[in-house]
Amino acid sequence: MKKSILLSFIVIFCLILFPREIVKISYDDFLRIKDSVRDLDIVGYQKENFVELNLSLYQASEMKRMGIDMQSSTKSDSKGEYLTLEEYYHLLDSLALKYDSICSLETLGFTYNNRPLVIMKINGVNPDEYQGQNAFLLMAEHHAREWQTIPLAFFFAESLMASFESDSAVAGLLNSNFIVVYPMVNPDGYHYSHDDFSGDNYWRKNRAYRVGNYGVDLNRNYDGGCNRNISSDWGYPSGISLNPTDEYLYAGPYPASEVETKSVKKLITDYDFNISISVHSYAQALIYPWGSLYSSTEDDSLIISVAEKIAGGMRTNDGVTTYDYYRSAEMYPTTGDSDDWIYGWTKRVKGKTTIPYTLEVDVSFQPSTATLDSLYRRLYPGLLKAAFLCDSVEGNAKEMPLKPELSMSGDDSLFWTGVNKENADYYTIYIEDAPQSVTDFYNDTSKYDFTYASVDSTEYYSSFASLHPWNVSASASVVKLRERIRVKENDSLTFYMKYDLSSNNDFLFPEISEDDNLYKPIDTLARYTGTDATWKRYAINLDDWVGKDVYIRFRALFSGYPSSFGVYIDNVDPVTDSTFTSEFASGVTDTFIELTFDPYASDNYLSVLPHAPLFGNTVNSKRFMVGIAGLYPSIKDTTKLDEMKIYFDAKAKILNLKIFSNDEQEIKFKVVRADGAILLCRTITAQREASVDVSFLKSGKYFVTADGKKTTKSGFMLIK
Repeated sequence: MKKSILLSFIVIFCLILFPREIVKISYDDFLRIKDSVRDLDIVGYQKENFVELNLSLYQASEMKRMGIDMQSSTKSDSKGEYLTLEEYYHLLDSLALKYDSICSLETLGFTYNNRPLVIMKINGVNPDEYQGQNAFLLMAEHHAREWQTIPLAFFFAESLMASFESDSAVAGLLNSNFIVVYPMVNPDGYHYSHDDFSGDNYWRKNRAYRVGNYGVDLNRNYDGGCNRNISSDWGYPSGISLNPTDEYLYAGPYPASEVETKSVKKLITDYDFNISISVHSYAQALIYPWGSLYSSTEDDSLIISVAEKIAGGMRTNDGVTTYDYYRSAEMYPTTGDSDDWIYGWTKRVKGKTTIPYTLEVDVSFQPSTATLDSLYRRLYPGLLKAAFLCDSVEGNAKEMPLKPELSMSGDDSLFWTGVNKENADYYTIYIEDAPQSVTDFYNDTSKYDFTYASVDSTEYYSSFASLHPWNVSASASVVKLRERIRVKENDSLTFYMKYDLSSNNDFLFPEISEDDNLYKPIDTLARYTGTDATWKRYAINLDDWVGKDVYIRFRALFSGYPSSFGVYIDNVDPVTDSTFTSEFASGVTDTFIELTFDPYASDNYLSVLPHAPLFGNTVNSKRFMVGIAGLYPSIKDTTKLDEMKIYFDAKAKILNLKIFSNDEQEIKFKVVRADGAILLCRTITAQREASVDVSFLKSGKYFVTADGKKTTKSGFMLIK
């Protein structure tokens, strides 16, 4: 009984201490305060007109002190109008039964409170199995308080399926495309915000519970832009909070920490979506990447032209004006949102780009349900247009060549293949002696790349300096090992460190990547925040990466809260000694080279780095171990050679053909006797190598030709 009274007192005390106020301010005033008033929860906006904010008492007092004119707004009180979560689950089941020939359900996982994460798969041929068709994704309810987004997703799905029998255009769409509707990304949050009458209508996060705190903002929890720009990485202090006690904007303990976020990542991995739309509220606009940067994407012309068509099919509440469309960061920058991750990851890691949008609907979170039918009928044509546009988007994004896979053909030919290899204009080949791993006692600057960081002689553990990320307010500082590490059995990343960081606001993350695009914490349980001002040795196990080439960096995130000296790092191990690496060949335009190999030579390692005009150098291959004869072996780029070579194995009576290309092609073999008689004429499909049995031939001299895609190769053979 005493415990219950105490808990009630704590709850009442917290409500008194941390009241919230919903206010509307001008867009110009928002630009004035957005960088100085921290952790702003933006409820809604109209670009260049107004912004509505959900303020704490402290934030409201700060804005009053700054002379900001604030107009009070009121919370919605429509809990009884919308369906309950249980009723939405029932609606999912009933729609799947009603349209069972074109719709099936799949559960992607279960939430913290064990609620299923369910998608609707819609296809006119076989909704149970995706077979690589062009595809469209519609998601809703990332944020718990955005109630109206759920019935919009259902309205789209039901309208689409109801038209299948009567509308030939929709039938054609569903027969040739795959549609996925994810109506409730955050069911736990919705239940708390809507179904629980003691819950907060304006609750934004999920309901995962960690050490006394509830919830993560799912649309700040994705893995960042994967674009090698630290301002795009998860957790960059822009429009987010790293403090687990934050009521609305907490980005989570590490990227994709939440099961809901993981479920979306699985969808994007498993399906080749051409277009995705995530529905939010509110602002009558369609927005697109980047949300973290003010800069353009590689596909801006495509993204904007598609946005114009989609938004042009949607009408605002006046029934006349079309929805606006613009880059997300133009309103306010943020990190960890779904659009930046979907765009960056599909392009730079997966290798097939999805064009993502966020649709901000209506002019409030939770309007009366009496207004929804009219609203959704004004939006449906634009959503339908998005699904139809998938076919026109296919193949038009600017794809980049990704990590090549190296392999041998014969004893003197090195080939490589890779995702989108045809988009590379040339390759650079690097050669290394067996990579040497060392402990960097002296903080050799040639071994690191620094971003807002340097070597600092004011503090060190065992040498005359240490690695020091700069404590720059509201930014990230990075120390990255320049060379990759080949992880061996029982390897650990070890280092000495001391730090003084604002507790739960500033963090240091040791991070790892296989492609230098997508980084994640090496140990998701380790959290370096607060103060530990004495030098200590840290060791992080690398067993999950044994046999892989990995990039490692230390990333310090500084929120702007007061802290002292920040972070000092010393004696990093392992660090690859870069003096053993050299450029072996540049400007190689083929995907094949001839080398002089020696199986008894000391081990060398080759790696291949693609280059594309729009992207520069992309992703280096894994190191490939070879033995190369001579200190400076020759290399032959096969674009300067004949396309094929013919070898005759007299003992086995077999014609062998070596093809200097990765591309599969048809080869026409012809064997002609000295008197002109054609004894063999055969067309085979081959890649890299081919062979033809000529054991039926008698003794004598024969002429051989092989006609390939580009070259005809001729020769003769003598059979005894």
